[in-house]
Amino acid sequence: MQHTKLITRVTQSVLPKNNLGDLLYSLALYWKKNRRVPRLWRPRTFNEKLLVMKLSKQSLDPLRQFVSDKEFVKDFVRARASNEYNVQTMAVFNSLDQLKNFRWPSNCVVKPTHLSREVIIRRDGAPDISLLQMNEWLNTNYYEKDREKNYKYLAPKIIVEELLLDAEGRIPNDYKIFCFSGKPKFIQVDIDRFGQHLRNCYSLNWERLPFSTLYPQAAEIMPQPSRLSDMIEVASKLARGLNFVRVDLYAFGNVVKVGEITNWPGNGVSRFIPEEADALVGRLFDNADEDVESLFSSLSRQPPVPSSKAV
Repeated sequence: MQHTKLITRVTQSVLPKNNLGDLLYSLALYWKKNRRVPRLWRPRTFNEKLLVMKLSKQSLDPLRQFVSDKEFVKDFVRARASNEYNVQTMAVFNSLDQLKNFRWPSNCVVKPTHLSREVIIRRDGAPDISLLQMNEWLNTNYYEKDREKNYKYLAPKIIVEELLLDAEGRIPNDYKIFCFSGKPKFIQVDIDRFGQHLRNCYSLNWERLPFSTLYPQAAEIMPQPSRLSDMIEVASKLARGLNFVRVDLYAFGNVVKVGEITNWPGNGVSRFIPEEADALVGRLFDNADEDVESLFSSLSRQPPVPSSKAV
């Protein structure tokens, strides 16, 4: 594992920060995850088509750059849907000096607005916020790390948000709605993200689909969110005008909030389980009207894994 991480770091630093370097990095990352070379010259699968889009001028589309910023995306949600769907912002900081005298709320979420997969969940005053980590965030360009150009020109900021908890005091489920040509098509649900991470996918009718990505499917039957139709409507409004985007939502009780909007899920390299689902999802780029439940009916169902945590 350490050897693999070292190779990744060397690849990130050695390859030039230009179109050729981005291409070579993406090819190397895809090979690392899937042990084959993607067919970028004639893409067929979801991941291959996503990589082609990521490596094209679409990554610098002003709209894609705007919604990548975790502060600005809230203006986008407010304009296209409603401020009701925004998580409350407590503070935004542009420099380390602004953070030094800030009294951190006992319960909050702290994230860099210009990075991905970085978050601190603070509950009952813990953990302490490290200014060293905040400084590292502020001095990181995510494009240089994962070659997603939509992050390249974002101004570094730290955002502090309200901590969302369900009725049992747990972090609410994260519902990721995959949209093609502005149309929501299926929903990914992550289970026990900070423990035994499992993942299920559902149709818009809340029928479980026989595939997952990266993590095994869970055996538990996930309850349908009470505001599923509202979630789908919000995703449709936010996805309008984009040939692909993923809208990430939190839903619990009667609450629906937008977490973020994701342009290139898994950086276009996430392994599908089973592998043949990758090509089936890829067909939605060409025909967003295709019935999802029929599309995946040919897949053999994989044995799900019982979760160690009740759903």
